[in-house]
Amino acid sequence: MEQPVGIEDGELRAQGCGRPITAGRRWDDECRWIYLLTILLWSSDAIATGTLFDVYFSDLARRQGFQEPNEFVGIMESSRGITCLLAAIPLGCLFDRFDRLCVLRVCVLCFGLSGAVTLAVSILTERLPLAVPGLALYAVYFQAGTGSLDALLADALPPQQRTAAYATARTLQTASRALGPFLQAVVMFIVPSKQELSKLLLAGYVGLAAFLLILWPLRVPEASPRLLAASGADHSEHSHEKILKIPKHILVPGIAMVFNLFIMLGGGITLKFFPIFYHQEYRLSEMAVCLIMAGYWLMTALGSYMAAFISRIARRVVLVLGTAFLGAALLFLFVVTKPLPWSLAIFEFRPLINNAHFALNTALTMEYALPQHRGKWASLGSLNRATFAGSAVLGGYISDAYGYRLGFAVTGCFCMCGVLVYSPMWCLVRHP
Repeated sequence: MEQPVGIEDGELRAQGCGRPITAGRRWDDECRWIYLLTILLWSSDAIATGTLFDVYFSDLARRQGFQEPNEFVGIMESSRGITCLLAAIPLGCLFDRFDRLCVLRVCVLCFGLSGAVTLAVSILTERLPLAVPGLALYAVYFQAGTGSLDALLADALPPQQRTAAYATARTLQTASRALGPFLQAVVMFIVPSKQELSKLLLAGYVGLAAFLLILWPLRVPEASPRLLAASGADHSEHSHEKILKIPKHILVPGIAMVFNLFIMLGGGITLKFFPIFYHQEYRLSEMAVCLIMAGYWLMTALGSYMAAFISRIARRVVLVLGTAFLGAALLFLFVVTKPLPWSLAIFEFRPLINNAHFALNTALTMEYALPQHRGKWASLGSLNRATFAGSAVLGGYISDAYGYRLGFAVTGCFCMCGVLVYSPMWCLVRHP
C-alpha cells in the first residue's frame, strides 16, 4: 500500500495542498500552485509598487513643490514597512491557528482590494497623501501572501527537499520582480508618452485580481496545523536540543530573523532609491531605469538558482555568511565607483552574490521551527522581502541631505552587522 510522505512520519498531509503527497508523485508537481501564486504576487507588486512607482512619485512630489521628494518616497515606504512589522506576528498567529488559505483570502479581500483602490485613486488624481494609507493597506495583503506561501511550502515538503524548493521559490520571486519593470520598459518604448506612466502602474492591480481568482477555489486538508501539533503528529529532531538552555527550534530561527532584520533595515535605506539614483544622478530615462532594475532582479534570480546547487556540496551557513560579506564589500566598492559603465557592472553583478542567502535562510528556519509555529516564523522571515520597516525614511533623508552614496555606505555597515550576528550559526547548524 502506498504510504503518504509528509514532513515527518506523522504528518500525512501538506497543509493547503488539499490532498496527501504520495510517494509516487513529485513534490514540485504537488506545489505547482504555490509557485503560480508566488509569480502572480511578486510580478503584480513589481508593476504596481516597484521601480516605476518610486520614480513616478519622486517626480510628482518634485513637481508639486516638495523640497525633499526622496524623503516623501521614504515616508511612503516606511508606512508600508511599519504596517508589515506590526502585522507580522498577528498574521503568523492566525496562520497557525486557522485555515491558512482562508486567512489569506480575507486579507486579499479586505486589505489588498482596499489598498489597490486607494493607490489607484492617488495615482489618477495625483493626490500624494492618499499613497501613504494605500501602501499601508496593500502591505498587509502582501505580507500575508509572502508569509503564508512560505509556510504552506514548508508543510508540503520533507526536510531534505526544502532548500531546493525555497531556492526555486526565491528564483521565481526575483524573476517575477524583473518581469514588472521589463514589461514597463517595453511599453514605454512603444508608447514613450510620460502621461501613460500612471496607466502602467494601474496594470499591476490586474495581477491582484488574478491572484484572488486562483486562490479562491483552493482548499486545505481536513486536519488543521493546530490539530496536527496538538496530537504530536510531527516530532522534530531539533525540538529537544538546547544551547545555553535555549531550545534550538527557537535559537536558530531567532538568529536568522535578527540577521534578516539587519539586512532589511539596511536594504530599506537604499533599495528603493537605486532607480531614483540612476534617474537623477546619471540622467537616465524611466525606460533605462526599468531595464536596469529588471537586470538586477534577473541576476538575483540566477543567484538563488545557483545557491540550491552549491548548498548540496557546501554548508548553508558558510554560504549565507560568505554571500552577505561579499555583497557588503561590493556595495562599498559601488559607493566609490563613479563611471557609469563600471557602476552598472557592479550594480548588476552584486545581486548574483548578495541575495542568494534568502532562500537558504528560509529553508533553515523552516527546518528548525516546530510545525505548529511555522506560520509565525514564516511571517516574520518574510519581512525582509515584503518591506524595509522604517528605515526608508532615513534613506530618503540621507539621500536629500548628504547624497545617495552615503546612504549606500550605511547599508553596507548594516550588512556587516548582520554578518556578525549570524556568525554563531557556524556552530549551531549541521550540514545535512
